[in-house]
Amino acid sequence: MAHLTLLVALLSTAAAADQPTFDFETGDLQGWTVVEGGFDLLVSDMKEFRNTPGTPYNKQGTYYLASIETRDYRGNDRMTGVVQSPRFRLESRYLSFLVGGGTGTGVYVALCLADTDDEVRAARGDNDETMRRHIWDAGEFVGEEVYLQLVDRETGGWGHVTCDDFRPPTADELAASTPDAAEPADSPLNSASRQACEARLRTLRPAIVELRETFGERYPDGPRYLALLDAIARRLAAPPGRGQGRELREIAADLEVLAREALTANPLVRGQPILYVAREQYQRDHHNTETLFQNGTLHGNGFRPGTALRVVDLRTGEARTILDAPEGGLRDPDVHFGGQRIVFSHRPTKADDYRIWEVSADGTGLRQVTQGTACSDIDPLYLPNEQIVFGSTRDAKVCACNVHIQANLFRVNADGSGLRQLGFNTLFDSHPSLLPDGRVLYSRWEYVDKHFGPAQGLWT
Repeated sequence: MAHLTLLVALLSTAAAADQPTFDFETGDLQGWTVVEGGFDLLVSDMKEFRNTPGTPYNKQGTYYLASIETRDYRGNDRMTGVVQSPRFRLESRYLSFLVGGGTGTGVYVALCLADTDDEVRAARGDNDETMRRHIWDAGEFVGEEVYLQLVDRETGGWGHVTCDDFRPPTADELAASTPDAAEPADSPLNSASRQACEARLRTLRPAIVELRETFGERYPDGPRYLALLDAIARRLAAPPGRGQGRELREIAADLEVLAREALTANPLVRGQPILYVAREQYQRDHHNTETLFQNGTLHGNGFRPGTALRVVDLRTGEARTILDAPEGGLRDPDVHFGGQRIVFSHRPTKADDYRIWEVSADGTGLRQVTQGTACSDIDPLYLPNEQIVFGSTRDAKVCACNVHIQANLFRVNADGSGLRQLGFNTLFDSHPSLLPDGRVLYSRWEYVDKHFGPAQGLWT
């Protein structure tokens, strides 16, 4: 039996003379490309294991492929993505390689068919820096166009892959090793795609049912959406076969198209244009200072300029800009009861602090409501008597354990007159909202809440 195995190995090796190899010893990706996500130092030359200094890395040669490595060699498991090799014709029945890293379902190396993108073989690490040699028996795919794929969709501990030395095995390696078992019909990637589609089905169906029951004739396409959903569910339940990877991607795309159409058909979403603020993500800030970045305070330099007040109409797909602030900031818009005016917080430039402003819904009539210096006015809310309630740092104070600026609620007439302070909390009051009976609901931060993180009680 050993002689027969050796003969098969020799024949396989001879047949694989033209088989491409990937050892990364040129110091580059050798034609591999990042098709999803991003990494830092994909082709790494770490000499020793990070977790056991002094132990040489068991790579082949100098370089290897790694989804964890950074240019400072500290490593970062939070990087994710997919890297694919050039396509090549499989000439060898067997393929040998080294793989290390995590055991998670989202980190592995795969052999894929070029015509269907199916993953037909997969291997992963052992939650260990040591790269273990694997051998795939891919005899049924000899002569087909294939490619290799590194997949990293994990961000926790051991959320990475390392690999090296892709080539046909030597006769000695094949004689001394048992090839990996063939992958089950559902590859790791296909399994994750299937689970994502199933989860989407579970959440989308009750949403459509609820919209149909709530709005009746105002949601006329509900039955059609459910029929389309049933058809997609039948496709997903079909037995897996060749080409399932592509089919799952098509199912996922069809689900997203259906979800967008069905959910945006909600009369509450589609009935009127929606006002929103377009901006960069805020810098991290102390949890109760509302990303004020007030000048002269601890976090004043964290302000990022560049925002716009915009409107989107989902009936037509049209989006338009009401007000642009490329050098400043816009936030916290509230629409007047008649729908023709908008009150909001605005700082025209970084040198300014937030004040309350108002503009017509068509972008005309811009005017400043509140005045002042060394304070911030935010979260304005129209009241039925045409006054405006808002949060402000005008009554200057800081929290008991630091120098973070705090705010209270104020009220002002629409022309900026009649300013009155409504509360004298030593900490932060904000986020006013109008209740049906005319009372104002708002969030209030008490110092006794400090051990609960950003916990803020609701008060009226």
